[in-house]
Amino acid sequence: MKQRVLIFTTAYKPLIGGAELALEEVTKRLPEVFFDIITARFSDAPVYENRDNVAIYRVGSKWSLPLLGAIAGLKLAQKHSYAAFHAFQASYGAMAGALLSLIKPAVPFIVTLQEGKNLPLQNIFIKIARNLILKRASKITAISEYLANFAKKVNSRAEIIVIPNGVNVAKFSIFNFQFSKKQKTVITISRLVPKNGIDILIKAMKNLPYRLVIVGDGIERQKLINLARNLGVADRVDFIGPVPNKIICDYLQCAFVFTRPSRSEGLGTAFLEAMAAGVPVIGTPVGGIPDFLKHEETGLLVPTENPEELAKAITRIYDDSILREKLAANGFALVKEKYDWDKIAKQYYETLYRHSGI
Repeated sequence: MKQRVLIFTTAYKPLIGGAELALEEVTKRLPEVFFDIITARFSDAPVYENRDNVAIYRVGSKWSLPLLGAIAGLKLAQKHSYAAFHAFQASYGAMAGALLSLIKPAVPFIVTLQEGKNLPLQNIFIKIARNLILKRASKITAISEYLANFAKKVNSRAEIIVIPNGVNVAKFSIFNFQFSKKQKTVITISRLVPKNGIDILIKAMKNLPYRLVIVGDGIERQKLINLARNLGVADRVDFIGPVPNKIICDYLQCAFVFTRPSRSEGLGTAFLEAMAAGVPVIGTPVGGIPDFLKHEETGLLVPTENPEELAKAITRIYDDSILREKLAANGFALVKEKYDWDKIAKQYYETLYRHSGI
């Protein structure tokens, strides 16, 4: 009999962020498990979908998801035997999973931390809700050591495992060292929100002779456009907007460096995608970035809030061909070895589902 897992997530298709992408990539690689997914309903997405080994139940808004999701989960749990209840992100969906785990305490409750925000700076209500969710969990997975250490402080009784997000290496492997074909282009792929520090990157461009391509959208878009105009660099900063994940590699192959001067970061999947494409990366030593970005080995680290040092690092990568090729080669090798989705999905199965217990 095929194992069955009940997933709780605040968002899912058609919305795609880091957590949603991780859920999709893992489930499609585990045909031996059937996944029921309870999520909120956004826009006109259908209430119910069934795809291969996944059934999707969309119930209410994110605000009503804790209650309606728990009720929907209880109905499903009365029909099926589940190996685990698994919440992706300690958010509204996870609240539903935590409530259901109170009613069905014999079923293991797993929480996967994907949060990229600066957790200590969030408001008190979010902190209380997250702590309650984590304290209900029998297992907690985290996409970085940073988040794993956070989880340990909240629930030292739970088994805590680091399982990072991954990359479809085969899709992103445009890897080559033909630098002469690269434009004088810096790229970032980021949501335009304060935590990603795109304002710092635009400030760094003031004294650089390169073009900046910004892929992504968010609440700071107009503010950042105005900043580029005020600094006199608007003619060299291209706001591309959001693009489908399947064509991101087309943008990456046109750049000689990827950077995101993050103020906080759960892990940083966009960095890993750039590394898989053979593009050197520059980041800041925050959150989960140091898990994969070792200074002068797999990328360059610069201080936060420092456009001058960021500009120096960008120039260094452009000017130093030996360093550039070293960072590109080492970054690609690391992603291929540790961050391929095939390997990540296997970790999920072996550490979470295979021995969870019906």
